[in-house]
Order: sequence, then C-alpha cells, then structure tokens
Amino acid sequence: MSFTFSVATASPPPLASIVGRLGGGFRFEEHQVADGAQPWPPMCVHLYRPGVSTRSVELCHAGGAVKVRLLACSAPEDYELGLRLVRVVAELAGAPIRPEDGDEISAHDLHDRYGAEWIAGQVSAGAGTLAALALERGLVTMRGPVRDFHVGKRLLDELRDGSARRFAERLLAAFRRSQYVDPERYYEAHPIEVAAADGTRTLEVVMWAPSSIGYLFSPVDYVFLMAREQDGGDMLVVTFDAVPEIAGDRCAFLDERQLLVEPVGEQEWSELSDRAEKYRVELPH
Repeated sequence: MSFTFSVATASPPPLASIVGRLGGGFRFEEHQVADGAQPWPPMCVHLYRPGVSTRSVELCHAGGAVKVRLLACSAPEDYELGLRLVRVVAELAGAPIRPEDGDEISAHDLHDRYGAEWIAGQVSAGAGTLAALALERGLVTMRGPVRDFHVGKRLLDELRDGSARRFAERLLAAFRRSQYVDPERYYEAHPIEVAAADGTRTLEVVMWAPSSIGYLFSPVDYVFLMAREQDGGDMLVVTFDAVPEIAGDRCAFLDERQLLVEPVGEQEWSELSDRAEKYRVELPH
C-alpha cells in the first residue's frame, strides 16, 4: 500500500536544489550525484536514511509532474522525509500539491492534513496488509534500501503480541535490523550463478568457509562448504534450508529466510563439516 503526492510542473526544480534543501543524513540507492548540472534521470531515484529507513522514498519527474511515492511498510522517518520532499518541491516550483486521496493543497497546509496521526495510520495499515499477504501467500518479499526483507508465518508468530500498534513497531524493527547488519561482524555471502549440468536452468549458490567473522546468508539454492584436506578438495554441497541445522546454535534468523551465522574457526570447521555430511546433496543433472 503506497501513497503518492504530485506537484504539477513542466519545468521541475533541479534535483540538486531539492535535495540541497533537505540537509544531510540521507543517501540515494542509485548513488545518484545531484551536482546541479545533471538533468533529471529518466528513472525514479530512491532516497533513504542509513540506519533508520525501512523503505526508500521514490522521487521522479514524469507526465509533467514531480512525484513523491511513499512505499508500504515505510518507517515513520521515511514518511517524514517524503513529506519534506513534497513540501520542498512545491515551494521551489511555486505550485500546489495533489495527494492521491484528495484535492490540491498548499505546501503550508500539508502538515495539517498529513501529520503524525496520518503517518501512524499509514504505518499500522502497511504492517497489517503485509501480515495478511504473508499469511495468504506463505511468503512475501519486500525490497529494502540495502537488501530484500522476507516475511512469513514463522516471523509473524515471533512478532505478534496482541497489539496492532506494537506489532507494527516490532515488524519495522525487524525490517530495519535486516537492512543494517554490521559488515565488520558479518560477511555478506554474495550469490554466484552456476548452470545446472543439463544446461536447462541456472542455480544460485554461495560459499561458506572458516572465518573470523560471521556470515549473512540470503536465500539461494545451494551452499558450498569449503572442503577439508582429507576430502580431496571436493566441495561439500548442501541445500540452503540445511544451514540452520548444520550451524546449530551459531545460527539465527534475520527475517523469515535470511540467516546470520556466527564465526566458525579452522579448528571448529572439521566438526561442522562432519555434521554437514548427512545433508550432502548432488547438484541437479
């Protein structure tokens, strides 16, 4: 459930002028540099506050208007950033604001209609909609500023406590936690695409090896464990779903599917590899 504000203007204020009025403390997902000479990009850009945002605020110029879209399950701070963007655009363009649910209003009146109460309602509604979709579909994946966020029944059961407001707060906290994992504590295992032996499809795999820091695993098809010397250099292949069983109490769910695995040193790797043997599989032929 997103919400869009539009400011009609054939000649939009430069992107640099808009973001310059916001002050610091945010980033572009696209690493866009608003240098004042650069025209508006053909696609939307996405702004977020590192360490805070759960969804980015979408900003684009299309159809003769600057549009600011606030995405479902945005944090209150994201709504505040989006509303600031709308107000700045309207002031620079000297034009009224058209919210998707009503008639045009002035920048001056924006806060009165879309203030803290409206933001709280949007946050609660977004969390409720996501929960309902996750229960219906089994799994819902939402794009975050840094990485995807996965929601399903297991996570919902963990977050629910009987209060709709408290549930929304806990859901956003889980969403935020999934985005801002300390890279000095956890290495993000990046998927590698490999072709199945029959050449009919592509598989996603990640590597897992002894390390002094932990691992962040996002869902893939298979995990390749570094082989021990006595195994002759052959990788031990397991399915992604086997990782929690293999890692044991070193493993914690970051969301419904993503995993944080604490460090496994060289001396402990042999024991972990022995435990992984019963989960060994062959890649599809």
